[in-house]
Amino acid sequence: MDYRSLDQKFEKALYWMPEFEKRGIVIRSLITVLLILTLSISSLFVVFQKYNIGLASLISGEVLTLKNTQSLLSKSPIPPAEEKGLTPLKRSKNEKINVVVPTGNFGDILAGYYAKKMGVPINKLICASNENNVLYDFINTGVYNRKRELKATLSPSMDILVSSNLERLLYELCSHDVSVINSMVGSLNKKGEFTITRDMKEKLLEDFYGEFATDDQTLKTIKDIYDKYGYLIDTHTAVACSVYKKYVEDTKDNLKTVIISTASPFKFPNSVMKAINKKFTSYDDFDLLDKVAELSNCDIPKSLKDISKRRILHRMVCKKENMGSTIFKILKI
Repeated sequence: MDYRSLDQKFEKALYWMPEFEKRGIVIRSLITVLLILTLSISSLFVVFQKYNIGLASLISGEVLTLKNTQSLLSKSPIPPAEEKGLTPLKRSKNEKINVVVPTGNFGDILAGYYAKKMGVPINKLICASNENNVLYDFINTGVYNRKRELKATLSPSMDILVSSNLERLLYELCSHDVSVINSMVGSLNKKGEFTITRDMKEKLLEDFYGEFATDDQTLKTIKDIYDKYGYLIDTHTAVACSVYKKYVEDTKDNLKTVIISTASPFKFPNSVMKAINKKFTSYDDFDLLDKVAELSNCDIPKSLKDISKRRILHRMVCKKENMGSTIFKILKI
Protein backbone atom coordinates (compact mmCIF):
# COMPACT_ATOMS: atom_id res chain seq x y z
CA MET A 1 0.00 0.00 0.00
CA ASP A 2 1.26 3.47 -0.90
CA TYR A 3 1.20 5.76 2.13
CA ARG A 4 2.76 8.80 0.43
CA SER A 5 -0.45 10.83 0.40
CA LEU A 6 -1.16 9.77 3.97
CA ASP A 7 2.31 10.88 5.02
CA GLN A 8 1.85 14.28 3.38
CA LYS A 9 -1.44 14.91 5.19
CA PHE A 10 0.06 13.85 8.50
CA GLU A 11 2.91 16.31 8.02
CA LYS A 12 0.50 19.13 7.17
CA ALA A 13 -2.27 18.54 9.66
CA LEU A 14 -1.01 16.70 12.74
CA TYR A 15 1.17 18.05 15.51
CA TRP A 16 2.59 16.49 18.67
CA MET A 17 2.61 18.14 22.07
CA PRO A 18 5.19 17.71 24.87
CA GLU A 19 2.25 17.24 27.30
CA PHE A 20 2.04 13.66 26.10
CA GLU A 21 5.80 13.08 26.16
CA LYS A 22 6.14 13.82 22.45
CA ARG A 23 3.77 11.01 21.53
CA GLY A 24 0.29 12.56 21.67
CA ILE A 25 -1.44 14.51 19.00
CA VAL A 26 -4.55 16.63 19.53
CA ILE A 27 -6.70 17.34 16.50
CA ARG A 28 -9.72 19.66 16.50
CA SER A 29 -11.57 18.23 13.53
CA LEU A 30 -12.85 14.65 13.57
CA ILE A 31 -13.66 14.94 9.90
CA THR A 32 -10.04 15.78 9.14
CA VAL A 33 -8.77 12.82 11.13
CA LEU A 34 -11.08 10.27 9.59
CA LEU A 35 -10.31 11.47 6.10
CA ILE A 36 -6.60 11.34 6.84
CA LEU A 37 -6.91 7.79 8.15
CA THR A 38 -8.69 6.67 4.99
CA LEU A 39 -6.81 8.81 2.49
CA SER A 40 -4.63 5.93 1.28
CA ILE A 41 -7.67 3.81 0.42
CA SER A 42 -9.47 4.31 -2.90
CA SER A 43 -12.99 4.35 -1.52
CA LEU A 44 -15.75 6.65 -0.37
CA PHE A 45 -15.67 7.51 3.33
CA VAL A 46 -18.93 8.69 4.82
CA VAL A 47 -18.81 11.00 7.83
CA PHE A 48 -22.05 12.15 9.40
CA GLN A 49 -21.21 15.43 11.02
CA LYS A 50 -21.83 19.11 11.05
CA TYR A 51 -18.52 20.95 10.69
CA ASN A 52 -19.36 24.50 11.64
CA ILE A 53 -20.82 24.16 15.15
CA GLY A 54 -17.94 22.26 16.70
CA LEU A 55 -18.97 19.07 14.88
CA ALA A 56 -22.07 18.99 16.98
CA SER A 57 -24.50 16.75 15.16
CA LEU A 58 -23.86 13.18 14.11
CA ILE A 59 -27.39 12.89 12.73
CA SER A 60 -27.75 15.80 10.32
CA GLY A 61 -24.45 15.44 8.49
CA GLU A 62 -22.70 15.76 5.19
CA VAL A 63 -21.42 13.00 2.91
CA LEU A 64 -17.75 13.71 2.32
CA THR A 65 -15.59 12.22 -0.43
CA LEU A 66 -11.82 12.10 -0.53
CA LYS A 67 -11.67 15.03 -2.95
CA ASN A 68 -12.92 17.27 -0.11
CA THR A 69 -9.92 16.52 2.11
CA GLN A 70 -7.75 19.44 1.06
CA SER A 71 -10.57 21.98 1.36
CA LEU A 72 -11.45 20.73 4.83
CA LEU A 73 -7.85 20.96 5.94
CA SER A 74 -7.64 24.49 4.62
CA LYS A 75 -10.75 25.43 6.63
CA SER A 76 -9.39 24.15 9.91
CA PRO A 77 -10.26 26.60 12.75
CA ILE A 78 -6.94 25.96 14.49
CA PRO A 79 -4.11 28.46 13.90
CA PRO A 80 -0.91 27.17 12.22
CA ALA A 81 1.33 24.96 14.34
CA GLU A 82 4.02 27.58 14.63
CA GLU A 83 1.57 29.99 16.33
CA LYS A 84 0.87 27.40 19.01
CA GLY A 85 4.47 26.36 19.57
CA LEU A 86 3.80 22.89 18.13
CA THR A 87 6.01 20.79 15.92
CA PRO A 88 4.78 19.07 12.75
CA LEU A 89 4.56 15.32 13.18
CA LYS A 90 7.07 13.15 11.34
CA ARG A 91 6.21 9.49 10.89
CA SER A 92 7.91 6.80 8.86
CA LYS A 93 6.14 5.02 6.03
CA ASN A 94 5.36 1.83 7.95
CA GLU A 95 5.03 3.32 11.42
CA LYS A 96 1.82 2.41 13.26
CA ILE A 97 -0.14 4.82 15.42
CA ASN A 98 -2.66 4.54 18.23
CA VAL A 99 -6.01 6.34 18.05
CA VAL A 100 -7.91 7.63 21.09
CA VAL A 101 -11.64 8.23 20.62
CA PRO A 102 -13.97 9.77 23.22
CA THR A 103 -17.18 7.85 22.64
CA GLY A 104 -20.45 6.68 24.14
CA ASN A 105 -22.32 5.31 21.14
CA PHE A 106 -19.24 3.56 19.66
CA GLY A 107 -19.70 5.11 16.23
CA ASP A 108 -16.49 7.09 15.70
CA ILE A 109 -14.24 4.38 17.12
CA LEU A 110 -16.02 1.77 15.00
CA ALA A 111 -15.05 3.83 11.94
CA GLY A 112 -11.46 3.58 13.15
CA TYR A 113 -11.84 -0.19 13.51
CA TYR A 114 -13.07 -0.50 9.92
CA ALA A 115 -10.21 1.74 8.75
CA LYS A 116 -7.72 -0.56 10.48
CA LYS A 117 -9.23 -3.62 8.87
CA MET A 118 -9.00 -1.85 5.50
CA GLY A 119 -5.25 -1.44 5.95
CA VAL A 120 -4.68 1.85 7.79
CA PRO A 121 -1.64 1.35 10.10
CA ILE A 122 -3.42 1.56 13.45
CA ASN A 123 -2.02 -0.32 16.42
CA LYS A 124 -4.54 0.18 19.21
CA LEU A 125 -7.96 1.83 19.31
CA ILE A 126 -8.31 3.45 22.73
CA CYS A 127 -11.92 3.81 23.84
CA ALA A 128 -12.29 6.81 26.17
CA SER A 129 -15.44 6.90 28.30
CA ASN A 130 -16.77 9.35 30.85
CA GLU A 131 -18.41 8.25 34.11
CA ASN A 132 -21.08 6.42 32.12
CA ASN A 133 -18.38 3.82 31.61
CA VAL A 134 -20.37 0.89 30.25
CA LEU A 135 -17.93 0.52 27.33
CA TYR A 136 -14.94 0.59 29.68
CA ASP A 137 -16.48 -2.26 31.67
CA PHE A 138 -17.35 -4.18 28.51
CA ILE A 139 -13.86 -4.00 27.01
CA ASN A 140 -12.20 -5.04 30.26
CA THR A 141 -14.64 -7.74 31.41
CA GLY A 142 -16.47 -8.93 28.31
CA VAL A 143 -19.77 -8.16 30.02
CA TYR A 144 -22.06 -5.43 28.70
CA ASN A 145 -24.34 -4.26 31.50
CA ARG A 146 -26.65 -1.29 31.08
CA LYS A 147 -28.31 -1.80 34.48
CA ARG A 148 -26.91 1.33 36.10
CA GLU A 149 -27.80 4.95 36.68
CA LEU A 150 -27.28 7.30 33.76
CA LYS A 151 -25.11 10.17 34.99
CA ALA A 152 -25.31 13.70 33.64
CA THR A 153 -21.65 14.55 32.97
CA LEU A 154 -19.72 17.47 31.51
CA SER A 155 -19.37 15.49 28.26
CA PRO A 156 -23.07 14.93 27.51
CA SER A 157 -22.66 13.51 24.01
CA MET A 158 -21.15 10.47 25.69
CA ASP A 159 -23.89 10.04 28.30
CA ILE A 160 -25.13 6.75 26.86
CA LEU A 161 -25.81 3.33 28.38
CA VAL A 162 -26.82 1.45 25.23
CA SER A 163 -24.22 1.87 22.49
CA SER A 164 -26.18 1.19 19.33
CA ASN A 165 -23.13 0.78 17.09
CA LEU A 166 -21.59 -1.93 19.27
CA GLU A 167 -23.57 -4.74 17.68
CA ARG A 168 -21.74 -4.03 14.41
CA LEU A 169 -18.47 -4.81 16.18
CA LEU A 170 -20.00 -7.91 17.77
CA TYR A 171 -20.90 -9.08 14.27
CA GLU A 172 -17.22 -8.96 13.34
CA LEU A 173 -16.05 -10.56 16.58
CA CYS A 174 -18.35 -13.58 16.20
CA SER A 175 -17.37 -14.15 12.56
CA HIS A 176 -20.71 -12.88 11.25
CA ASP A 177 -22.80 -15.43 13.15
CA VAL A 178 -26.24 -13.80 13.17
CA SER A 179 -27.58 -16.22 15.76
CA VAL A 180 -24.96 -15.05 18.26
CA ILE A 181 -25.89 -11.42 17.66
CA ASN A 182 -29.60 -12.16 18.08
CA SER A 183 -28.92 -13.96 21.34
CA MET A 184 -26.80 -11.15 22.80
CA VAL A 185 -29.09 -8.33 21.71
CA GLY A 186 -32.07 -10.29 22.98
CA SER A 187 -30.38 -10.74 26.34
CA LEU A 188 -29.61 -7.02 26.51
CA ASN A 189 -33.24 -6.15 25.80
CA LYS A 190 -34.68 -8.64 28.28
CA LYS A 191 -32.06 -8.80 31.04
CA GLY A 192 -30.13 -5.60 30.52
CA GLU A 193 -26.83 -7.37 29.91
CA PHE A 194 -24.95 -9.94 27.85
CA THR A 195 -21.55 -11.65 27.94
CA ILE A 196 -19.33 -12.33 24.94
CA THR A 197 -17.42 -15.57 24.48
CA ARG A 198 -13.76 -15.99 25.42
CA ASP A 199 -12.78 -16.06 21.75
CA MET A 200 -14.67 -12.81 21.09
CA LYS A 201 -13.02 -11.12 24.06
CA GLU A 202 -9.56 -12.13 22.86
CA LYS A 203 -10.31 -10.59 19.47
CA LEU A 204 -11.69 -7.48 21.16
CA LEU A 205 -8.54 -6.91 23.21
CA GLU A 206 -6.33 -7.32 20.14
CA ASP A 207 -7.67 -4.04 18.79
CA PHE A 208 -9.18 -2.13 21.72
CA TYR A 209 -8.19 -0.66 25.07
CA GLY A 210 -10.75 0.92 27.39
CA GLU A 211 -10.51 3.52 30.16
CA PHE A 212 -12.62 6.38 31.54
CA ALA A 213 -12.27 9.83 33.06
CA THR A 214 -14.33 11.50 35.80
CA ASP A 215 -15.66 15.05 35.53
CA ASP A 216 -12.94 16.27 37.91
CA GLN A 217 -10.26 14.66 35.74
CA THR A 218 -11.87 16.20 32.67
CA LEU A 219 -11.73 19.73 34.11
CA LYS A 220 -8.16 19.25 35.30
CA THR A 221 -7.06 18.11 31.86
CA ILE A 222 -8.59 21.16 30.18
CA LYS A 223 -6.74 23.48 32.56
CA ASP A 224 -3.44 21.60 32.43
CA ILE A 225 -3.27 21.67 28.65
CA TYR A 226 -4.25 25.32 28.43
CA ASP A 227 -1.85 26.43 31.17
CA LYS A 228 1.09 24.70 29.51
CA TYR A 229 0.37 25.25 25.84
CA GLY A 230 -2.36 27.87 25.44
CA TYR A 231 -4.46 25.24 23.68
CA LEU A 232 -8.14 25.15 24.56
CA ILE A 233 -10.02 21.84 24.29
CA ASP A 234 -13.61 20.87 24.98
CA THR A 235 -14.83 18.41 27.61
CA HIS A 236 -15.05 15.42 25.27
CA THR A 237 -11.53 15.91 23.97
CA ALA A 238 -10.38 16.29 27.57
CA VAL A 239 -11.83 12.85 28.37
CA ALA A 240 -9.74 11.42 25.53
CA CYS A 241 -6.58 13.23 26.68
CA SER A 242 -7.05 12.06 30.27
CA VAL A 243 -7.59 8.47 29.16
CA TYR A 244 -4.53 8.62 26.90
CA LYS A 245 -2.32 9.56 29.84
CA LYS A 246 -3.70 6.60 31.77
CA TYR A 247 -3.04 4.36 28.77
CA VAL A 248 0.62 5.41 28.63
CA GLU A 249 1.04 4.86 32.37
CA ASP A 250 -0.59 1.44 32.12
CA THR A 251 1.04 0.08 28.97
CA LYS A 252 4.25 2.10 28.55
CA ASP A 253 3.35 2.23 24.85
CA ASN A 254 5.66 4.67 23.03
CA LEU A 255 3.81 4.84 19.70
CA LYS A 256 2.64 8.19 18.38
CA THR A 257 -1.05 8.65 19.16
CA VAL A 258 -3.87 10.52 17.46
CA ILE A 259 -6.36 11.96 19.93
CA ILE A 260 -9.60 12.56 18.07
CA SER A 261 -11.36 15.75 19.07
CA THR A 262 -15.08 15.32 18.50
CA ALA A 263 -16.34 18.72 19.63
CA SER A 264 -15.45 22.39 19.98
CA PRO A 265 -14.96 24.36 23.21
CA PHE A 266 -17.51 26.82 21.82
CA LYS A 267 -20.18 24.18 22.31
CA PHE A 268 -19.46 23.89 26.04
CA PRO A 269 -18.26 27.36 27.10
CA ASN A 270 -19.49 27.07 30.69
CA SER A 271 -17.62 23.86 31.52
CA VAL A 272 -14.51 24.82 29.56
CA MET A 273 -14.13 28.26 31.10
CA LYS A 274 -14.94 26.98 34.59
CA ALA A 275 -12.02 24.59 34.17
CA ILE A 276 -9.72 27.49 33.31
CA ASN A 277 -10.82 29.67 36.21
CA LYS A 278 -13.72 29.28 38.66
CA LYS A 279 -14.43 33.01 38.39
CA PHE A 280 -16.12 32.28 35.06
CA THR A 281 -18.81 30.27 36.83
CA SER A 282 -20.80 33.48 37.35
CA TYR A 283 -20.54 34.57 33.72
CA ASP A 284 -23.43 34.44 31.26
CA ASP A 285 -23.06 31.71 28.62
CA PHE A 286 -23.15 34.29 25.83
CA ASP A 287 -20.33 36.28 27.40
CA LEU A 288 -18.34 33.07 27.77
CA LEU A 289 -18.34 32.61 24.00
CA ASP A 290 -16.25 35.76 23.73
CA LYS A 291 -13.88 34.43 26.38
CA VAL A 292 -13.50 31.11 24.55
CA ALA A 293 -12.73 33.02 21.34
CA GLU A 294 -10.15 35.12 23.17
CA LEU A 295 -8.36 32.22 24.82
CA SER A 296 -8.49 29.88 21.82
CA ASN A 297 -7.53 32.57 19.30
CA CYS A 298 -10.41 31.35 17.13
CA ASP A 299 -13.46 33.12 15.78
CA ILE A 300 -16.87 32.35 17.23
CA PRO A 301 -18.65 30.04 14.73
CA LYS A 302 -21.15 31.89 12.56
CA SER A 303 -24.01 29.77 13.88
CA LEU A 304 -23.31 30.98 17.42
CA LYS A 305 -22.14 34.53 16.82
CA ASP A 306 -24.63 37.13 18.11
CA ILE A 307 -27.03 34.35 19.08
CA SER A 308 -28.06 36.35 22.16
CA LYS A 309 -29.52 39.01 19.87
CA ARG A 310 -31.66 36.64 17.83
CA ARG A 311 -35.39 36.29 18.21
CA ILE A 312 -36.51 33.34 20.32
CA LEU A 313 -38.62 31.07 18.12
CA HIS A 314 -39.66 28.35 20.53
CA ARG A 315 -40.89 28.89 24.06
CA MET A 316 -42.82 25.69 24.70
CA VAL A 317 -41.88 23.80 27.89
CA CYS A 318 -43.26 20.45 28.96
CA LYS A 319 -42.69 17.87 31.68
CA LYS A 320 -41.09 14.61 30.61
CA GLU A 321 -44.27 12.64 31.33
CA ASN A 322 -46.07 14.90 28.84
CA MET A 323 -43.54 14.59 26.03
CA GLY A 324 -45.66 12.18 24.01
CA SER A 325 -48.80 14.27 24.09
CA THR A 326 -46.79 17.43 23.42
CA ILE A 327 -45.33 15.94 20.25
CA PHE A 328 -48.82 15.04 19.06
CA LYS A 329 -49.89 18.60 19.80
CA ILE A 330 -47.02 20.04 17.76
CA LEU A 331 -47.78 17.68 14.88
CA LYS A 332 -51.50 18.48 15.21
CA ILE A 333 -52.37 14.81 15.36
